[in-house]
Amino acid sequence: MGQWIEDLENLSVFDRLCRFVPAPVVEAILGERMEEMLGPHQQEVIVVFLDLRGFTAFVEATSPEEVARVLREYHSLVGESIRSHGGTLERFTGDGTMIFFGDCPSGMNVADCALRMVLALRAAFAALERAWRERGHALGLGIGLSKGLATAGIIGFHGRWDYGVIGPVTNLASRLCQLARAGEILVCQRMAAEIRGQLGCERVDDVRVKGLPQNVEVFRL
Repeated sequence: MGQWIEDLENLSVFDRLCRFVPAPVVEAILGERMEEMLGPHQQEVIVVFLDLRGFTAFVEATSPEEVARVLREYHSLVGESIRSHGGTLERFTGDGTMIFFGDCPSGMNVADCALRMVLALRAAFAALERAWRERGHALGLGIGLSKGLATAGIIGFHGRWDYGVIGPVTNLASRLCQLARAGEILVCQRMAAEIRGQLGCERVDDVRVKGLPQNVEVFRL
């Protein structure tokens, strides 16, 4: 407990707050964009869902200490990747993660930021996966990305506020992540159109998604 307190004390106020609250929220609170940033507004975003494959069986057969150790390693890898590519972590849900991209640093293309993050994350995860296998754990990573309009802003109640995005785009990213096998990155048609000139995309299926009136096309990077 004492070590993480010491680590926080060595950081600026901004960096301390960013350990607990998404960076855009900290910037809005410390700056002059609270109403603009935190009030409900519509924004085009790219949503990324991550999920560990084989995690339920792993938890059932593994000590709590080792489960916590694996999650720390996984969360550390994901967290550093989000920060370095300009994403916003909405939440960790055990082995699952929701991330979104609304704006990127230095005016970079949002799709490029998201794409670079998931590709870097998949490559870095391969080394972590090998280390886990040496400890007897068979875990993989599935990834889903979607692009679309969402309602962004503060959600919650007076005792706890979070900053997040809501809309069919999040449902689609979650569904794509569910469909992705270990090592796969599945994307929606809009994302596929954005990145087709940079990477090959293979159409794999049509799926029904809650909240959307028709089936959507699924592509694999």
